[in-house]
Amino acid sequence: MTIQALSLALLLVACQPAVSDDATQEPPTQTVNTSRVILGLGGKNTVQGTLLSRSDEQFEIRTTDGQIKILRPEEVMEIVRLVDPVEGQRGRVYLRSGQSHLGIVKSDDFHRVVIEIQGIEISWMREDVHFVELEPTFQAQYNQYKNALVDGAWARHVLFARWLLKENEPTLALEELSVIERGHDTPEVRNLIRIARARLLLSDNPTENMDGEQTTTNTSPQTNAESEKIPRLSEQDINRIRIYEIDFSKPPNVRVDPNIIHALIEAYSDHPLMPSDVAEQRQLFEAEPIEVARFMRRLEASDLIDGIQVQEDPRSMLLFKERIHERFLTRSCGTATCHGGPGVGDFRLVIPTNPDDVAARYTNYIILRQAASNEQWPILNLDTPENSLLLQYALPRNQSQKQHPAVRGWKPSLNTSNRQTYAPALNWIDAMGKRPWHNYPITYPPEASESRSPKPSQPQSTDQTTP
Repeated sequence: MTIQALSLALLLVACQPAVSDDATQEPPTQTVNTSRVILGLGGKNTVQGTLLSRSDEQFEIRTTDGQIKILRPEEVMEIVRLVDPVEGQRGRVYLRSGQSHLGIVKSDDFHRVVIEIQGIEISWMREDVHFVELEPTFQAQYNQYKNALVDGAWARHVLFARWLLKENEPTLALEELSVIERGHDTPEVRNLIRIARARLLLSDNPTENMDGEQTTTNTSPQTNAESEKIPRLSEQDINRIRIYEIDFSKPPNVRVDPNIIHALIEAYSDHPLMPSDVAEQRQLFEAEPIEVARFMRRLEASDLIDGIQVQEDPRSMLLFKERIHERFLTRSCGTATCHGGPGVGDFRLVIPTNPDDVAARYTNYIILRQAASNEQWPILNLDTPENSLLLQYALPRNQSQKQHPAVRGWKPSLNTSNRQTYAPALNWIDAMGKRPWHNYPITYPPEASESRSPKPSQPQSTDQTTP
């Protein structure tokens, strides 16, 4: 992770309420206070209603049927506060299975919880949900970040502008960048200004450009239709790639569904690695999540891996993001005028919709892996990284052994003498060649008859799944 990305992450985390893994504790206080609660009394016994008062001696609650109940604190094992989102407010639903889902919270009621993910409404019965945590609204975050800025602290101002671009607010970002440019004119700032202006030009609504003229998008319906033909990986596919790319010497944050451990013990009871002693099997429930993930990988339990949730990029994919995807792939090869647009043959890349478009990044990674090429010049040459077509096509013609075809508008995006671009990309390919080349249990491109969550298949090579 770059210093800038880490600083932005810390800035964002500062505004987020903490999440407790202890099911007996009250979920974090929500951004929007509410008196609607569900009091857990142990087992499946609950009391639902409006919390009227709370003290060290008692809870007073008006139940959903209008009765007033008084409960002693020792009777209450869990307090779940329901949230009241404003329109369009995002939040995360924490399921009792251990999984969580991020989306626009539509409702958090006593009987059902509904969120919207990519335009699709998904609902759960209330008993399957632990709690819902709202994210601060954009306006609340904007005000907090804006008020925290200090004149002359340009690094913070740049992070703020990047956040505005990530939130798809190019007009606000351009306002901020115009101020920054006057006191801190750097290539990074000028590049962000170009990005903000491009976002405005691609906006569906007419906007004023920097000269005060009205402009509209130049994107034709045909271009949009062509772009939609590139399928993206699902969240499940991304999670599966992350599982297989875990570096157990530097593991990412992982969560494991306890129900999967039950299923694992039952399904793999005859496996030589599975302890036969019940007491040893119980230790799996007390083990660290990353150790459970390691054990499942050793068992090659690909049919149960969806019970593992990898909550951040493993090291190999983080380096792909920093050294390949952001540094030159999406700035040259993946633009709308190159392999991100129509009319360029079968090799197409996904254009990110925001600075941290995870689905675009992982999809482009899989596209690079699967790209057709001859044996002499593969896209990713793991034996001789410098001969990777991905690098050769990005070099100036006088430095390339395999030159990019002559097409209008092509410009080299790498240079062997540039240690900030070429060397990191070369090193990433070299490092991937020293890691097991996994056959992920995903299908890409997805078949028309398949759902977004295909059934996992066994990896083709068993030795590749061993950590």
